[in-house]
Amino acid sequence: GLMAAPFAFGREITRGNVTLILYEDIGRFNVRISGGAGVKPYTFFVKEDPRTTQLQVLVDNNIYTLGEPGRFKLTVAETQTGARYSWSSPLIKVTEEFIFLTQADAPLTEGIKIVLRVDNVSETDHTIAVRYLFDTWLGEKSNTHFITSGSGMLARQAAFREKLPDVYWISPNMESERGDGLLVLTDAPAVSRPDAVVFANWK
Repeated sequence: GLMAAPFAFGREITRGNVTLILYEDIGRFNVRISGGAGVKPYTFFVKEDPRTTQLQVLVDNNIYTLGEPGRFKLTVAETQTGARYSWSSPLIKVTEEFIFLTQADAPLTEGIKIVLRVDNVSETDHTIAVRYLFDTWLGEKSNTHFITSGSGMLARQAAFREKLPDVYWISPNMESERGDGLLVLTDAPAVSRPDAVVFANWK
């Protein structure tokens, strides 16, 4: 028999060991690291269904998942530094910029910087907030789901609000002996501090 993999392919943009994968039809993305010697290529997020990693915008009391069918129109563009998703509706415009990290950004680190901008394009004021859900899988086999800079290993649900105790969190690639994995900064000069960081295992 035949098996269909509807999300197997996307537009790929590569710089060095980092490949940005854009699933333009559903407005999602993934990042693949080629790894180099002794490290198998791996992706940051679940690759079987990229819809599980999602960007949500709260406008007043309504939550919109960008990429779901609805009121937002998506345009996609490659840029000199990476790529850009632009989401437009009568109320707001959301720009999601993917920028490949350079040595000036983070020495010895390869990855992607995401810059989000939300503009109110309506005539009235709105309360606007952003939530990003990252569906990671790198720590599944070892049950080492997350590591934070201040709280150590997290294998259970945890939430940090108001005063964040950590500068970063990691979803470690336990198959790598070099300490590879997904590292997300939550407190750094070029980072907007989130109001909350929540860790959960969907199972």
